[in-house]
Amino acid sequence: MRDINEVLREKEAALAQINRELEALRIVAPLLTEESAQPMDPPKMEPERAESEPKFLRKRWP
Repeated sequence: MRDINEVLREKEAALAQINRELEALRIVAPLLTEESAQPMDPPKMEPERAESEPKFLRKRWP
């Protein structure tokens, strides 16, 4: 049988971890809502980069 004090310490540690995670979520949530309100453009590949790729990467089979 487990010691009641050990179980209590484990539960208190788990509760403290959950409280830290909740605080982190409270900080991050407003940042995420601000970011999602702005339209995001997909990243564009530069033409110079696309043409500089080796040909064997573009077409592997004859």
